[in-house]
Amino acid sequence: MSFVGKWYAFGDSPDFDAGVRAKERGDHEEAAACFRKAIANPPSPQLKDSAESYLADMLGAIGKASLSNGEWQAAIGTLDEALGLRPRFADVRLAKAEALILSDRVSEAAVEADFALEINPKYVRAMLIKAVLACLGSDLREADKWCKKALNASPPLSTDSSFLLGQDSLFAEKFSDAAGDLLQAGRPPIEAGPHQMVEGDALAKDSLWEQAASRYREALAEKPKYADIHCRLGQALLEMGELEQAEESFGEAIKINARFAEAIALLGLTLRRQEREDEAVALFREALEYNPHQPIAAEEIQRPRR
Repeated sequence: MSFVGKWYAFGDSPDFDAGVRAKERGDHEEAAACFRKAIANPPSPQLKDSAESYLADMLGAIGKASLSNGEWQAAIGTLDEALGLRPRFADVRLAKAEALILSDRVSEAAVEADFALEINPKYVRAMLIKAVLACLGSDLREADKWCKKALNASPPLSTDSSFLLGQDSLFAEKFSDAAGDLLQAGRPPIEAGPHQMVEGDALAKDSLWEQAASRYREALAEKPKYADIHCRLGQALLEMGELEQAEESFGEAIKINARFAEAIALLGLTLRRQEREDEAVALFREALEYNPHQPIAAEEIQRPRR
């Protein structure tokens, strides 16, 4: 999550600003409505593009919530709308694939899974969806192939109970059971961040950056491998003008997740403020390779070089 900072679009559009605030408090429906208004009357092409990216994010979240609630047709419609705005959101493709599988629209699901793998050939969840589709076609060899690919790409699957049950059912040629288990495999555990992170977020929204940074450091003492907390700490330090410390925090986030486009863009912003222009521009380009619609990188790369 990026806090609304003075570097990014704030104040240009009341509807956009309201959408960001609604997004930060988790009100996806309200945020989507605000971003739609911002797109209808944008002050600039850049802000329209950012609003479209945010709207796609919100629609993705709403569609996934519908999927979790068993509202498969509603999920498909909402996820389709998100993909109309941002067709290369691989996670949205896979959520739509799952909804299609549950709606017995298997051939359409296969198209979405293939597209997701084209976007990210190392996407383990997409490999598992391919295994599910093979099970639904009673194709033992193909299902086994995709299970092995997923396991090679993500060794922790060897302790995933749904994956293990799915493999057992697969080799017993209980294809329907295997498909159900593999559909549940490889999902990240739902885990709330440390309470200090939540407290830090609240302080940051009130621009109490020093206090927020203190809370994020406490959170990292509990969860040192949370890239998102390192990124939040970096943002607080950036707002405080502690550029070298911010650079270190964003660097730690990227060490944990080398494809963390937001952290890469914010590291570029930090280097730009240190007048390290060539390095900054290279980082903006890298962030856009991982996420072509990363709003900070998209905004910053268009600014004249200093």
